[in-house]
Amino acid sequence: QPLESVMIGVIAPLSGPSGPEGRAYLKGIQEAAKRFSDDNYSLVLEVVDNEGDELKTTESVQILSANPNIVAILGPLSTSGSISASAAAAQMKILLMLPTASRMGLTNAGDNVLQLNSTLFQQGRYAAEYAVGELNAATIAVVAPQDRFGKELTDGFLEQADALGAEIAAVEWYRGIPIDIGVQLRSLRKVAFELAIPDTEVVIIHAVLDTLDSTFNIAEIDFFPEEVAIEEDEDVDSTKIVLSSIDAVYLPIHTGDIQYIASQFTALLLETQLIGNGSWYDPLELSDDLISQNVDGMIVVSNLVEPQHKDSQKQLSISQDDFTSRREFLMALAGYDAMEFLSVNIGSKPNRIDLLASFESPQFYRGTSRIHSFTEQSLKVNSASTVLKYHRGNFETVAEFIADSLVTFKPSAP
Repeated sequence: QPLESVMIGVIAPLSGPSGPEGRAYLKGIQEAAKRFSDDNYSLVLEVVDNEGDELKTTESVQILSANPNIVAILGPLSTSGSISASAAAAQMKILLMLPTASRMGLTNAGDNVLQLNSTLFQQGRYAAEYAVGELNAATIAVVAPQDRFGKELTDGFLEQADALGAEIAAVEWYRGIPIDIGVQLRSLRKVAFELAIPDTEVVIIHAVLDTLDSTFNIAEIDFFPEEVAIEEDEDVDSTKIVLSSIDAVYLPIHTGDIQYIASQFTALLLETQLIGNGSWYDPLELSDDLISQNVDGMIVVSNLVEPQHKDSQKQLSISQDDFTSRREFLMALAGYDAMEFLSVNIGSKPNRIDLLASFESPQFYRGTSRIHSFTEQSLKVNSASTVLKYHRGNFETVAEFIADSLVTFKPSAP
C-alpha cells in the first residue's frame, strides 16, 4: 500500500543575497523530512523562493495557502519576511511556523502563527535572571547596539535585573558596526573606577586642646596611618588598574561582531562576568587564541544549540563541515528542528484544522537543537532558552529556562 503524502509548504530565500542561508535552511528541512516520515505517511515539500523580498513573501503565503493539500507552512528566515508572512497568513486557516524570528508581537497577527524562538525581550530577561539570580551579580552594566535588536534585548535584561534588586551602573549604546566603541568603553571604565573608590567617612571632633599640657600628645600618625600614606610625587596611572567593581556586563551583539567587541573589551581591564546573547555562540570564531582567552567563562543565552551528546550528533545528518559559514549551519539546524517539531504534531490523518488544534494546548518537546515550550501564558511563542558557558574553547550547557523556570546542570568533569 502506497504511503499517504503529507505536503508541507516552505518559504525560503533560495536566490539573492540570502541564498546560501536559505538553501542551508531548506537542506535542514529536507533532512528532517526524510528522517521523520513514518510508516503512515511521507513528508513532501512544496518550496517557494521568496528571494528575500517582502512582497514575494506575501505572494508565497497566498500561493501555498491556495493549495488545499498543504497542511502547514514553514516560514521565511528574515524578520521583515516573518512580518509579511504573518500578516498574509492572518486570514488563512493554515499553520505558519516562524523558525528564526525573535521580535515581539509577530504572533498577534493571528492564532495560526507559531514563533519557534523565544523573543529578544525574553532572552534578555533570562540573561539577567541567570546573572543576578544564579551568579549573584549585584552591580551590572550593559554595552549594546542602538537599534531595535539591541533595545529589545537590553530592555528585557534591565527590567529583570531591576526587579531582582541589582544596581544598574551604566548602559552604553553604539551604532552600526562596532569597529571603534572606545568612547562607550571609556565611559564604562570611568563608572567602574568611581564605584571602586570606597566611601570615606569624615569625622569632625570639636575639642579644645591645651598645648602646654604634656599629658595630651597628638601624633601625626594618629590621623595619617602609614599604610595609606601616598607621597606627593607618586604618580598613580588609573588606566592600568584592573577594576572589579561591576559584577556582570551584558554584551548583546549582532552576528559577525565578536572580533570587534572581544578585542576592545579586553583593553578595558575590567574583571567581570560577561553575559552574551546567541550571536556569541560561535565556537570556531572564539577558537582564536586572542579572543578565546578574553571571553573564557562567558555565559551565553541561546535558542539553538548544537547537539552535545554523541548519540544526538550521530542521528543528525548535517554538520558544520557541510556549510561555508556558521550562519548557514545554524539556519540548517533551524530548518531541521522546525520540521522535526512539526512532524511530531502530525496525526494519523493530518489536515489543517487538526494540526492547528494541536497547538491550542500547552506543548513541550525537546528537539535535536532546540527546546520547545509553549505554555498557557505563551501558547504561540516559545518560552524556552538554553544557557551555555564558554570555557577552555568549548561551550557547555549549564542551565535551561523553560517557561520562566530555571533548571541548572552540574558542570562536567574537566
